[in-house]
Amino acid sequence: MVEGHQYQLQFHVQNIAPIERLRVTFYKVNTTGEQTELDTQISKDNIKTPVNTIYTLDFTPSRDDDGAQLWCSAMLDLGPEGPQPPPVMKSDNLNITVHYKPLITMSPERFSMSITEGDPLSLNCSAKGNPAPSYNWLLPQADPKTMEERSVVTITKMAKTHSGNYTCNARNPLGNSIWTVNVKVTGEMDG
Repeated sequence: MVEGHQYQLQFHVQNIAPIERLRVTFYKVNTTGEQTELDTQISKDNIKTPVNTIYTLDFTPSRDDDGAQLWCSAMLDLGPEGPQPPPVMKSDNLNITVHYKPLITMSPERFSMSITEGDPLSLNCSAKGNPAPSYNWLLPQADPKTMEERSVVTITKMAKTHSGNYTCNARNPLGNSIWTVNVKVTGEMDG
């Protein structure tokens, strides 16, 4: 599934009567085991003979749903004269994988920093995305088209020519996220 896209889940019920006594409930279980009831549906049809029908749920996943499970149950409640507890049928669990664009987890997304000339610099651009993002950095020194193809950029000995914007681009097929750090290199006497 892709984050933000709507999907229709279908639960097929066969040979059930009376249909107005059937309660179909859709559930989601997240990766921590917490179960949420998404929707409960009861037919308004007053048909006494066995029927086949389809219950549907419109579902729009978010990145938090990655790794969750969806399932549904059907309970035939025939009242106090019927079987107790009422019979329940449960679907198989549907394991879902949600694909989503990267989101850089740095905060704030753009900030500045000062570093003393001669000191090392290490910037780690961390992003969450599915599929896992690839990274590139646009660096200020020398050629402005210089690109680094990893999540961490390291300079062992900073010089004043290293001052400028360091821009990380985390990307996957669904999109990208950008994080920019303005680095000012100061001399020991610049205070």
